[in-house]
Amino acid sequence: MNVHYPGMSDGDGPDADGPPPPPFVREREARRRRRRWIVVGAVTAVLLFLVVPLLVGGAFLLSTGDEAAEAPADGSASDDPDGAPGDDQPGDDDDAADGTPGDGASEDDTARDDGGAAAGEDPGERPDREVPAEERVTAPDLAVLDADDTRIAELLLDIDASERVMLGYQLDTQEAFRGDVDPDDPAELLSAIEAAARAGLDDLEVLRGRLSTPQPGPAAEGVRDSYVLHLDSWVDYLSAIEDDPRIVLGDLTRYTVHINRTGNDFVRAVDTLRETDVDDAVGDYAQQIVDRGFSGPDTPQA
Repeated sequence: MNVHYPGMSDGDGPDADGPPPPPFVREREARRRRRRWIVVGAVTAVLLFLVVPLLVGGAFLLSTGDEAAEAPADGSASDDPDGAPGDDQPGDDDDAADGTPGDGASEDDTARDDGGAAAGEDPGERPDREVPAEERVTAPDLAVLDADDTRIAELLLDIDASERVMLGYQLDTQEAFRGDVDPDDPAELLSAIEAAARAGLDDLEVLRGRLSTPQPGPAAEGVRDSYVLHLDSWVDYLSAIEDDPRIVLGDLTRYTVHINRTGNDFVRAVDTLRETDVDDAVGDYAQQIVDRGFSGPDTPQA
């Protein structure tokens, strides 16, 4: 049933001329008005929270866009058509000073130290040891190889870098022995040899981590696996020298035998690789590495 109170008409509400509504009706109306204001306030706050950041962000983007468009005019960017900032861009004449070949660099400037592919064609950095020009080999051009030959060539690039580290150690020790060595106090000689061994170990550790890439086919896998064992034999050799450089003055057969045996295994793996359909330039590169560093059974093979 409906609720009626004194003075209520049959219409929608109290008569205009009748007595005022009871207190509980006035309180209910007041609560309704308060709720309406609360709702209006909440909606307004939400709108402000959403709209103000959008307006501020838009103004910021417009201002930064204007600054970027004005950059060439105030000298904050180069005068190149592309607006690239900085002084040492590819093609600058002073690139040679910091070792970065420019756009107009010669083939000798952009080639690897080993005489092969231009820097940047194969991702990743390798330790680089300077070796005499006659000891350098010619790497294939990775840009013209298919995917499988490229993976083999990149493996050989790491092997070549490792070989240059080993060759560099041998050249350093030969230079140390050619110096003025005091037979009664070889401390300076041993210090130089220890430093050479430590540098070689650091470089070989970097290269060792790169020799885990899967190879296309068992022949290439054999080249990689045999060379890893050869590199590990060199790591054992250089670690022993770093721990006690005096061993170079004695019998090193226990190390050289293992080095040469693993080296011979690598040579046989290269022969097997060259009998496959590997690209001629890749096979020739592998053979040059063999010819340079794996010369005979009686010397540590680099």
